[in-house]
Amino acid sequence: MVWTVAGIAATIVIWSLVARRLQRWGITPVMTLVFAGGLVGFATHDAFAIAIDAHAVEPVIETILAIVLFEHAASIRGGFFGGQAKLALRMLFVALPISLAAAVFIGLGLLPGLSWPILLVMACVVVPIDFAPVVSFLHDERIPLRVRQLFNVEEGYADGVVAPVYLFALSLSTGAHTKAESVIAAVRGGLPHLAVAVALGLLVGGGLAWLANAADRRGFMTEQSRRVLVVGAPVLTYVVNVGVHGNGFVAAFVCGIAYNSTRRYIDDSREQEFIHDVNFLLTAVVWFSFGAVAWYVLEDGVDVSQVVFGVLVLTVVRAVPVTLVLLRSGLSRPERTLLAGLGPSGTASIALGLLAYTVLPDDPAETLLTVMVIVVLGSVLIHGAVGPVLVRRAAVDRQGVESVVRSAEH
Repeated sequence: MVWTVAGIAATIVIWSLVARRLQRWGITPVMTLVFAGGLVGFATHDAFAIAIDAHAVEPVIETILAIVLFEHAASIRGGFFGGQAKLALRMLFVALPISLAAAVFIGLGLLPGLSWPILLVMACVVVPIDFAPVVSFLHDERIPLRVRQLFNVEEGYADGVVAPVYLFALSLSTGAHTKAESVIAAVRGGLPHLAVAVALGLLVGGGLAWLANAADRRGFMTEQSRRVLVVGAPVLTYVVNVGVHGNGFVAAFVCGIAYNSTRRYIDDSREQEFIHDVNFLLTAVVWFSFGAVAWYVLEDGVDVSQVVFGVLVLTVVRAVPVTLVLLRSGLSRPERTLLAGLGPSGTASIALGLLAYTVLPDDPAETLLTVMVIVVLGSVLIHGAVGPVLVRRAAVDRQGVESVVRSAEH
């Protein structure tokens, strides 16, 4: 374990020294961390992956998730839905549930040894998008602004939307009751915890933002204290929720929404610099760990059905529902193609997958871990290759439309 920590630190240090050069070569921090994690996994004979312990890993993963979900929710600009409310609601509350259901349905055919609650857990792990592997797309000006805004909103909210479903399915998967009793027990046990999480998230997020606004008006805060407050908010929310038996990372997500909607930023980019850096370091640990776990999972081979499931999740499971819900949305065909075709998986998928792995029975846990590795690695490869092609096509179509408009004006 000592050498694993040393490997994480060394990777971050080396990347920091040559980050600009690696960026020019198209090598992302995620690629570097996954490669280094796999190398350490190979060199230590999978000691890190084998040593994963539920009691030690679970609170660490939940804390990382809390900060990641808060940071995602607090990064949305232009109102709750980035100025794209109708389209965002279609994506989050129509396309996303259809994708989850499609993943479960496909899993019943390709992974027959798994029950539907475990498949629902798996769907919640692999379906929501995260642009960590291809973050440059969110800043690529060749992609229309409203498409990038939709991606930001979906990435920011999707994990929080599926979190209650994930916890509900996880409680069903680990229960020892009959199916009917498990559902009733999960609802009875989950709803109070969810209500506590939502209430406390709103209270802490809105309250801290209101206090920060008041302190700013009186000149009580410094630039540094504003940055530190943004990091303290999700940690405080998570810890208090654990103390009152709420759902910590759901509360952190709600806290991020409440904080972001109430806060009157002086300079939002400067104020969130520190949490972005903290988030980067925490996700660096997640991606390094993923590299080590991926080597452990893949070195003995995988079933073809698991690979097929992973490919379908990355393609059909997202593309078909998104394409359908965006018909007659006012978006052009290239814009719809971008939204349907770009659905990478990343940090949240890894964290949710590792968390489920620590609490599920052995055989389902191994299958879920394998599928998560296939989907995330496949996302890096598929979206890294297909994404630039879709972006170039969208840019060409956009230039064509603009040239037609200019010609009409003259």
